[in-house]
Amino acid sequence: MGLHQLARLSDYLRYLRENPQEAELLFNELLIGVTNFFRDPAVWDQFKAEVIPALLASHPDGAVLRAWIPGCSSGEEAYTLAMIFKEAIERNQSAATVYASNLCL
Repeated sequence: MGLHQLARLSDYLRYLRENPQEAELLFNELLIGVTNFFRDPAVWDQFKAEVIPALLASHPDGAVLRAWIPGCSSGEEAYTLAMIFKEAIERNQSAATVYASNLCL
């Protein structure tokens, strides 16, 4: 709003409706970029080798275990985490179920 010298939200809303490229720009400016932590292979290796097996071992069979990925960029992190959980569950022949979700705007 400041960039376009618009004082009221209603003025900016009208500007958005009249300038579709502004909505795309706003979308790109508000979202985070690549979340490097979750693309770090060493981190995923440690999750696979230590963290997830420990979580599964300490979790009662049949109980719900939920894991969230905060501040993801486009969903790859949630999907990757679900795949790693699934592999660990199959390897340990656990009865757990995996649900992966993310909140990306």
